[in-house]
Amino acid sequence: MPAQFFDAKFSNYETKTHSSLKEALTTAKFLYRHHSKGDWRGILFMGGVGVGKTRLVCSLLREFALEHQIPCLFQEFTSLLSTIKSQYDQGISESSLLAQISDVEVLVIDELGKGRGSDWEIGILDNLISSRYAQKKTTLFTTNYTNSAATSYKGPTDSNGQSSKAQTLEERVGQRIFSRLNEMCAFVHLDGPDRRMFENQS
Repeated sequence: MPAQFFDAKFSNYETKTHSSLKEALTTAKFLYRHHSKGDWRGILFMGGVGVGKTRLVCSLLREFALEHQIPCLFQEFTSLLSTIKSQYDQGISESSLLAQISDVEVLVIDELGKGRGSDWEIGILDNLISSRYAQKKTTLFTTNYTNSAATSYKGPTDSNGQSSKAQTLEERVGQRIFSRLNEMCAFVHLDGPDRRMFENQS
């Protein structure tokens, strides 16, 4: 997991800034307990920048990997795409790399929807999600895109200070992937202030 979240755990996850964070923490703990009973469905944490999605998913990874030795893998989506492209130069096929990722017991895909949204990127995501769905493997997601354009990520501002038009998660990943995500995961919306801004001011 990212180095900045090496200390992430349920016991130090801050929930005071918004009630949705406490609900999200409860859902994460519920998922962990039920995974041990054979429930493979994951969670998709959605919400604004810096609200605590990645920290919470890393807290969940700690429970799986460090406390109970369940094989896990953390993949930031655009880094995964970059890795696949670099493998081409080494003669390693896209399918070979995706097969390794698909087989891990618990997978985190961080920053779902990030990138250009090209047909190739959507194809990679579709293959990966479909494979894990077929194998009933637990997948955890974080994304800044939500189910409503009013709360979804608007992208960076241009030179005139105007943000790009907000897209919902379904618009960002397409109807087919969105439908599969609904089958694979509980959708959990996190609200609250940007923790990074707060930490920089304190």
